[in-house]
Amino acid sequence: MASVAWGFALAYDRLLAGLGTSGWAGMAGAVMFLAAAVIAHIAGRKRCKLLYIASYCLNLAAAGFSVGTYYACSGMIPTAPELAPGGLWAAAAGVIACLGMLCPRKRWQVWWLLLSVLAALGLTGYSIFRWVVCPVTGSFQTFCAFAFLFFLIACAGNRVMPQNEVEPTYPLSIAGFGAYGLITFVVLLVLTEGEILEGVGEFFAELLGDLLPGRKSKL
Repeated sequence: MASVAWGFALAYDRLLAGLGTSGWAGMAGAVMFLAAAVIAHIAGRKRCKLLYIASYCLNLAAAGFSVGTYYACSGMIPTAPELAPGGLWAAAAGVIACLGMLCPRKRWQVWWLLLSVLAALGLTGYSIFRWVVCPVTGSFQTFCAFAFLFFLIACAGNRVMPQNEVEPTYPLSIAGFGAYGLITFVVLLVLTEGEILEGVGEFFAELLGDLLPGRKSKL
């Protein structure tokens, strides 16, 4: 996700912007990788379960294009030193979480996973605060926190799914779609300055009005 986001942001700043391309072009790349993730997920059911891992990675690449779209449209292109801290702490937290879940006792694994999820929630809150203080680097840390949190949710789903011995990577793929959806929603929310929420509200208001015509005026 980090590589794709930074790569697209640099490509847009140094090449695409000069050609008159809109920063929203990053969303086209996001959709393409999302489509590839859907194909990998479907193929994982019938062929190779490892394709679920490919689906997760493709979704993170799609999320990377969404993040890159934010940088391109906002005009704030971060440097490698600015991006490194967020990516490093997310990777380190993920490694520590995985090592903890290798404990020989199941009870220890459950407690370690619970503590990891709570820590991820705390890191996400801190990252959002950093985003408010420093939009360039804080935004990337927030997206890393989202991805790490969804990874832990996938691990939790793997523990509780009755068929986890047959399809241990299935929850990871599902979490990838959730990570992409959440990150892309945050990007659209910021870039549209909240207008997307108004559009969603109007859509559901009209939908409920059609279903309940007698109460449409009250909506």
